[in-house]
Amino acid sequence: MSLPSEPLPPEEPRQERRRSCLYTGITLILVLSLLATSTFGIFWLITQQSAETAEAPVMAPAIDQPAATEPYTAEPVEQFTDETDDGSLAPVETVTAPNTPEAPDPNRLNRIVFVNEERQIETVAPDGSERRTLTGDEFIFQFPAWSPDGRQIAALGGNRRGGGIFLLEDENASAEPMELYFSGNSSPFYLYWSPDSQQISFLADNPGGGIGLNVIDAGEDEESRLIATGSPFYWNWTADSKQMLIHSGTQVDDARLVLIDNDGQDQAAQIPAPGYFQAPGISASGRYWAYSQLQDGGTSWLTIDDQISGEQQAERHAGSVAMNWSPVDDKLAFINGESDSQFSSWGPLRLLDAATGEMRILSSNQVLAFFWSPDGKRIATISVPSNNGLEGGIEVRDSKSRHLARNNQARLPVQTMPHKFMLSVIDIETGTGLELADVALPAVFLSQFLVFFDQYGLSHTLWSPDSDALVLPVIVDRENQIVVVSAVSGRMTQVGEGRMAFWSRQ
Repeated sequence: MSLPSEPLPPEEPRQERRRSCLYTGITLILVLSLLATSTFGIFWLITQQSAETAEAPVMAPAIDQPAATEPYTAEPVEQFTDETDDGSLAPVETVTAPNTPEAPDPNRLNRIVFVNEERQIETVAPDGSERRTLTGDEFIFQFPAWSPDGRQIAALGGNRRGGGIFLLEDENASAEPMELYFSGNSSPFYLYWSPDSQQISFLADNPGGGIGLNVIDAGEDEESRLIATGSPFYWNWTADSKQMLIHSGTQVDDARLVLIDNDGQDQAAQIPAPGYFQAPGISASGRYWAYSQLQDGGTSWLTIDDQISGEQQAERHAGSVAMNWSPVDDKLAFINGESDSQFSSWGPLRLLDAATGEMRILSSNQVLAFFWSPDGKRIATISVPSNNGLEGGIEVRDSKSRHLARNNQARLPVQTMPHKFMLSVIDIETGTGLELADVALPAVFLSQFLVFFDQYGLSHTLWSPDSDALVLPVIVDRENQIVVVSAVSGRMTQVGEGRMAFWSRQ
């Protein structure tokens, strides 16, 4: 399809029209009761390009918690690990803090990249020092992603001419960003580095219809390759960067779940009848695949496929299921809806050991999204606090500006009072957890990143490389700020102003 004269901004992976409308409707009902403030940060207003990026102070102050200047001491999350005879969940003992993290590696890059309020890209150290502006004002940017080796940053950028993918070095802007891909009618809206940092896969509108999965070599003067099409589209790279497990489509006649190579050729038999889920998963060892599959009667089953033995484990699930493997071993964390609606995945967090088949509940909270720490010892969750009132205080109005969901498939809400979400961490060994903070999240983070966290969790990371802190965009005093949150104390340190931020993997 052709784009209008002004470029549309990068957007989240999208659903096929029929399911998209339903999914978006369900999602918006939930998001309308959760979205924070009347922020329209996802508009790609070209007039923003003229805004000047101001130099920030070298050191940023810590954000005080409600208890004045003392470090915030988090309360433990009541966790549940088993069911009683009557079917209720039995709580286990909680602790006041998770295990103390190991000493940081001095060889870590340990940098944060974020998009500031002028839609330009900056990087900063975790303490707020060494802040650098990497881009000028020719383009406006979204969703920067560190290469796995930490040497480059790829970002989505656009202007009146169209949209593209740009490579940046972590240095103060002294040269134009390297234009890796640019199109006036096929603007990219999501990118995902290969594990070897040599290729970038990305989604863009396919002129022939639907969404196109493309691959381009990073730093090479070569054209991108269209290797597959479908709508919606999700995938997971294999560890050797030679293949991808893809999931596209939603209907029986167009759904596809198969392993392909970098030229789009099938490398295994297609898995029949994909179920209700988004991103498929490949375990750290590569031995296990995770996906959902439809069984007799149209029920959806979480399936663990052993690529060595050929055996399968299957667990019936309600709603849709969202999953991610541990980065270090063969443990799968997942959430799923509690009703038969195939469009909701919010629910308790469970952990499945693929080797033993053991499954336990890590949190009975209404978990919206979760993120593994790089060392695989803890999981951060964003959930709805049990005492958070979700009724009232919401005003809905139509947006006549361009936004992420093209074809008018979604509208943005306006809130008179922002709602808070609970940020917690859970120790997967003990099953105990710690509540870090109640946070209000910007609309762009909620409507783009959080809804598709299972896919973005493969390409962008919120955790520090030493697994001791997280970076988040939050609303403080009606302003969007980038904060570093200690995974031990919950203390927040402001490092910039913006609506989206990600940590380097090194």
